[in-house]
Amino acid sequence: MPPNRALLIPPALGAAVVLAAGCGGGDTARTVTVERTVTVTADGRPLDAGNPDDGIAGPVEPVTSETPLSGDDGVPDAAAGPAPLEAGGATRILADLRARLGGTSPQFTSLGLYDGHAVLYVRDPDHPANVDRYVWRDGELSDPDPVRIRREDVGPAAFRAREVNLGRVPALVARARRIPIESPEVCCVLVSRQMPFRRAIQMTVAVSGPRESATLVADAAGTVRRITR
Repeated sequence: MPPNRALLIPPALGAAVVLAAGCGGGDTARTVTVERTVTVTADGRPLDAGNPDDGIAGPVEPVTSETPLSGDDGVPDAAAGPAPLEAGGATRILADLRARLGGTSPQFTSLGLYDGHAVLYVRDPDHPANVDRYVWRDGELSDPDPVRIRREDVGPAAFRAREVNLGRVPALVARARRIPIESPEVCCVLVSRQMPFRRAIQMTVAVSGPRESATLVADAAGTVRRITR
C-alpha cells in the first residue's frame, strides 16, 4: 500500500488494518480512515502532531447576555426626579415613603441624604417600638430591613419631617462647599436628634478634602450654628 493514503474502512476491520499497516517498511506516516481520519506511523501508532497551540490567537467570540444588566450602576437616574441633596429632592423622597406606608406621615430616628441615594430609619407605624431601614435610590424604595435598637430609645429619638426645614438642604450644601479647605466635597446631610445629650434636632453636613475634613452643623430651621475643622 502506498504511504499517506486515506482509506474508509468499517469499524470492525479497523484493528486488522492497523496491524497490517505495521508490516510495511519505511518511516513515512500514513493516513487511514476508520470512523474518522487519523494519521498513523508506519508501525500503526497514532502520529504525534505536537502542540496544537501555535501561539496565534483565534477569533474572539462576542460575549452576549441573555438578560439585561440590572442593579445599581452608580449613576443617578434623571427620570427619578431631583437627587436628595438638590432642591426638591427631600420632598420627593418623603412622598415616596408616605406612599409606601399607605399615606401615613412617618417618624424618623435618623435621615441621611446623599448625592445619589438616601437612607431612612423609620419608626414602624404598626409597632412603634420597632425601627426599619429603607434605602431610596433612583426613585425606588428598598424593602424595609429591621434595625436593632433599644426600645426605650425609639420614642425620644423620633421626629417627623415637618419638624425640620429640609428645604434648606441645598443651601447648606452650597455653604459647606465654601468652607476654606482644599477641594471640599460634601458627603451627606444627616438629620437626627442629639440623643442622649440633647433632644434638639440637628442637620449635620459632612465635608471632606484630600488633606482635612470639616463639619457644618445647622439647627432644625436650617440656620448654621457652627463649623468645625
